[in-house]
Amino acid sequence: MKFRVQDAATAASGDPAQVQGLPWANNRFVYQFSESLSRNPVKTAAFISACHELLQSTALRCVDRAQVPDDRDYVRVVEQGGNFSFVGRQGGEQLLSISSWNNRFKIMHEIKHALGWQHEHQQPRRDEYVEVLFDNIPEAYRQHFYINSNANEGEYDFDSIMHFYPTDLAVTGKKSLQARAGFEAFQDRMGQRSRLSDIDVEEIRAYYGEPGVAWCGINKKPEKAPADGCEWLCQQADDPAMSDWVMQPMCASERH
Repeated sequence: MKFRVQDAATAASGDPAQVQGLPWANNRFVYQFSESLSRNPVKTAAFISACHELLQSTALRCVDRAQVPDDRDYVRVVEQGGNFSFVGRQGGEQLLSISSWNNRFKIMHEIKHALGWQHEHQQPRRDEYVEVLFDNIPEAYRQHFYINSNANEGEYDFDSIMHFYPTDLAVTGKKSLQARAGFEAFQDRMGQRSRLSDIDVEEIRAYYGEPGVAWCGINKKPEKAPADGCEWLCQQADDPAMSDWVMQPMCASERH
């Protein structure tokens, strides 16, 4: 079961189950600000700057939907009383809410959710590194600690901006996460939002590609050159349901 991800301060609202999203296609992560946010240059600049910093060494670009108005899939950046995002590309408009405008790493955290990443402590390797103290976590919040692999995770990273703080969503005075033996030195590093770790960027780059690599979803541009006068383009099937993108040749004779 996949959930829209809300971070610890706002997770209590009880999100409905959601479909796990797809990767972003055409080398672009497309965003659009809500009408109220579009009138706030400080907040819009904070989001754009955080997005570019997160993706600067990857194949993805942060693109305002005004530049690609025909793109069906995009995040609508809103301010709805907390930090939350769907995980991955959902198809059509999807919400991404920011309340922590003064911390660019918290903004990056939500963008990385939208790119397809769960929280770090939900990745398959986590039980080797941390123990989830379920007895200290109210039942309503336990869904935020279940393993949820998206097959895009790198090495386990205590320093990731995607890691929970050790007491997130635990009952008052208790811990929800405990570093296992041999990793005690990392206990107080969990949950930091003051820097990007190397792995935070490396796993995006590994999944989406290096700058200049053409992608359709997670399918690399074919190495074989198309016929003379043709080029590879990302195209999406005429399917009202969410579908992945495919590479297809487009030739001069077919262009309008």
